[in-house]
Amino acid sequence: SAAEVEQAMRAGKVASLIGMEGGGSIRGSLSVLRQLHALRTPHLTLAHYKTIGWADSSNDAATHGGLSPFGRDVVREMQRLGMLVDLSHTSAETMIDALDEARAPVMFSHSNARAVNGHPRNVPDDVLDRLKANRGIVMVTAVNYFVSEDLRQWRARRSAEEARLKIIHVGYPGRVQPALDAWQAANPQPEAS
Repeated sequence: SAAEVEQAMRAGKVASLIGMEGGGSIRGSLSVLRQLHALRTPHLTLAHYKTIGWADSSNDAATHGGLSPFGRDVVREMQRLGMLVDLSHTSAETMIDALDEARAPVMFSHSNARAVNGHPRNVPDDVLDRLKANRGIVMVTAVNYFVSEDLRQWRARRSAEEARLKIIHVGYPGRVQPALDAWQAANPQPEAS
């Protein structure tokens, strides 16, 4: 509970809360959401790496343009229960729809600013502006390709090269890794501290 976190902090200890990553875990059921809350799950990310039946992910094709009507119900029910709505991994449209529904602060448990790094997991400036009015928070993450735009772009080029090599060497998979290693030697990975 929040009181237990404060008690741990006063004692000089670190407290940690368990959260669920990915709203697909509720299987489209507000009853399951309520069960997670009863098990003392304080927060739930609405989506993870895949778009689900009611929320678009930042890492997958959008199918709802944000949240479906049921997704809006999920946000309202989470806030009624006192659960934190976690918007990490969600598309910008899902972020905006959740903020439209939110009557209490929301959070991003592990995201950064998209203006610094264009990774789709990061939070756009217009959403950060809305987050101020919501009194929500962004807890940043130190994942190297979320903080270094050079590294993010390099990873995209490496992935494209790997896909190209797999097409060129179809039927000869043993040729792909040596060719990719040669590409990487000629195009060293940028460092991100």
